[in-house]
Amino acid sequence: MNALRKEYDCFGPWLLEINNQEEVPPIFKDAYHYGDDVKFAFKIPVHVERRNTSPGSILYDSVISLNDEQIYIFNLVKTSVSARVIHYREILFIQNIKNLLKGELKIYISGEPIFIHYNTISSTVIDHVVEILRQKYTQENIKTYELPHLNEVPTMIPLFENLWNQLERKEQVAILNYQPVVKLSANKKSLLEKIFQWRYRIELQGNVFASNKKELIIMSRINCTKYSRRADYSDMHTYIPFNHISDITIEQNNEFDNLKNISIQIDNHVVVFMINKNLHMEEWVNLLR
Repeated sequence: MNALRKEYDCFGPWLLEINNQEEVPPIFKDAYHYGDDVKFAFKIPVHVERRNTSPGSILYDSVISLNDEQIYIFNLVKTSVSARVIHYREILFIQNIKNLLKGELKIYISGEPIFIHYNTISSTVIDHVVEILRQKYTQENIKTYELPHLNEVPTMIPLFENLWNQLERKEQVAILNYQPVVKLSANKKSLLEKIFQWRYRIELQGNVFASNKKELIIMSRINCTKYSRRADYSDMHTYIPFNHISDITIEQNNEFDNLKNISIQIDNHVVVFMINKNLHMEEWVNLLR
């Protein structure tokens, strides 16, 4: 009963690190054993208000454990536990998304991506997971590139300036291109569309393309564009190892005159970002094709 009470006292909407077998949720103890080979493990809480729980309730519906070779993912499905193993070499790229209190880590493999939803109050836990994943998938047979980059850090909007400062403190990185916020004009505008556009201006939210010689790192919002009057508090980090990039193309955007799409193909996945048509990035893009 003491263990159940302790688990209940620690319960909340946050992720909790697992440091020993005692901290494994009771319903997962038959499926998962915390061993000496564990580099990092944590548990994900159920989506339920604390007032509707009590000691002995099912408080966690996932356990994720990382060791030197793979990730173990245990999910509660109704009353049974399913297990999945992902080897680090299977990971193609990752995205870490934050929007106020909602966070989502996307781990892309050849099949369906793996989604880890979390409350951003637990960002330090996910940041550590991202750090481990990036260390592991860049260990073997990684291509390195010394790409053309900006000699000075450009003046950026506060969001990207803060994100860049955080990244630069952790590792050696260089900015390849910075796309500032740009007001947009739609193609083939009717009179009604012109009036609507005058009233509700759409803008490109901007992004930062960077490199640490092993990965293409892109800092952006969740959505490339938004109405100028709407607030957007999201940010997204995309980490793509160079040797996983199959192709990169830059093409005219079909909706906006002054935009181009940069499409990055990674195995059977394609990620698309928008840039101003006057932003020149062909020099480093051609090196990665």
